[in-house]
Amino acid sequence: MGTNCEIDCGCGGHGACKSDQTCQCDQGFFFNTISKKCEFSCNGQSSDKCYGPNLAACASCVSGTCNNGVCVCWPGFSGSDCSTETTVTYPNSNLGLNVGGLSYWSTQHLFKNFFLQSSDWVTQYYPNYFNTSLQNTWNTSETFDKRSDGYPSSLVSNMSLGKLLLKDIQGKYPNITQTNNYVLLYDGEGILDLGYDASITEQSAGRIKFTVTASSGANNGIYLKLI
Repeated sequence: MGTNCEIDCGCGGHGACKSDQTCQCDQGFFFNTISKKCEFSCNGQSSDKCYGPNLAACASCVSGTCNNGVCVCWPGFSGSDCSTETTVTYPNSNLGLNVGGLSYWSTQHLFKNFFLQSSDWVTQYYPNYFNTSLQNTWNTSETFDKRSDGYPSSLVSNMSLGKLLLKDIQGKYPNITQTNNYVLLYDGEGILDLGYDASITEQSAGRIKFTVTASSGANNGIYLKLI
């Protein structure tokens, strides 16, 4: 607010400035008088107890996805914090011999987790990005912060990342004739979107359910975009 918008009320895109330089926060947020920001509200709990509006955080979630205070374990783990390893069996799993190397365009599906043979992350243009000359460039070849396992940890303002999965496989998506239901699990904050052959059907914190419609054009496969 201010004549030249020089006053930062701390709303952070989650509310509107008031005349006393505080914020009228959006639903699901409250104004923290100490940090002077609109922060997540979790049914009256302080913001460090939640990771989204009315989404309670987990005390510990080692090998799982926190879903509103409950740690939902990944396959092969159990316990309240998903720290106990268990034996996993996959009925009717196929075993491949003499298969090719890892690639996102291969029809040889080497893992149940298709992310393990996806393309590298590439930096891409996003509206309001400082360099508009790059808006039609697939890979702007810039650096971004990564975790030790290669997953992105943070992005600069108005930068996005892209990744391809199961491209140019002649429509031979795994199990497409059976359920055609796929699930993307993730940790952290940000906006994830799917494109090309993929269509989101359900979305909640840490979990996206989607289907695919096989195509043969240039933009086939699954396109994942992180903003």
